Amino acid sequence: MTKNWPNKLPIFIVLVSVGALLFAYYFEFFYDFSPCVLCVYQRIPYGICICLGIFSFCKQKSIRACILLAAICFFINMVLASYHFGVEQHWWTSVMGCNSDLIRVSSVDELKAMLLTKRLPDCDSAEWTFYGITMAGYNAFFSVNLGLICLFGFFKKNKEKFV
Repeated sequence: MTKNWPNKLPIFIVLVSVGALLFAYYFEFFYDFSPCVLCVYQRIPYGICICLGIFSFCKQKSIRACILLAAICFFINMVLASYHFGVEQHWWTSVMGCNSDLIRVSSVDELKAMLLTKRLPDCDSAEWTFYGITMAGYNAFFSVNLGLICLFGFFKKNKEKFV
């Protein structure tokens, strides 16, 4: 491992975040998976981390702050993904209102409008699993590890004051 690996951490953050989003969009467009509301929310931290990494390229003095903010984003994403995984496993119900409960319709016009609009899939049903773990479960594991790598890089960079 190189001595100044924390200086290269923003490149890693950008590449990993782009890879995670490409993975999600690959399944969405090529396998026709429709993301639920919680799936879409889990993409936001990756977009923020891409912006942080690019910003740290432009402002070299901001590398430490960007690494710390990326760690926070990854930990927030871990919480979102863990929550989503729990909803998929039916450990708890979603407060987002995206369960597969019966929708109440009070008039024929409301029923027509509901049938004509495309609904997002329910958050409590997973379209893909690998060894019994859903994408949200893998995302939680992936995010916590990325957050730990960023935190380790932040403290290493803070200790040695490379920039």
